[in-house]
Amino acid sequence: MSRAEFGNEQYTFAFGVDHMLGTFFTIYDLKRQPTDEDQADEEEDPSVNVSSQYGIKIQRAGITHNNRALANELYRLRKSWEAESRRGNKRPNMSEELVISIAKTLGFDPPLLAQLSKKVFELWD
Repeated sequence: MSRAEFGNEQYTFAFGVDHMLGTFFTIYDLKRQPTDEDQADEEEDPSVNVSSQYGIKIQRAGITHNNRALANELYRLRKSWEAESRRGNKRPNMSEELVISIAKTLGFDPPLLAQLSKKVFELWD
């Protein structure tokens, strides 16, 4: 597995490529408030997992309620992958543009986006 991780005050954004997951990204909401249902050991669980193998899994719904831009990007991605699936592509690829677009919704600044873009190119090329 090849993986890179970037963060700001609110989110940690990890992405990479793996023989099981295909291309993937994971978002951790660092300021998420645990609920009564959360177990102490689950506090480090990601809020969102996206992989070309398994699709989009939103594990902490609050992340999309609090970040509408992220919710919109994930919705567009889901619709795009559904269309690809209907055309027979069961494992759609993620592009550098998608990763940068998601990172922008997480509030990453331009210098960090430039570093992130370079790393995506290194990992997925």
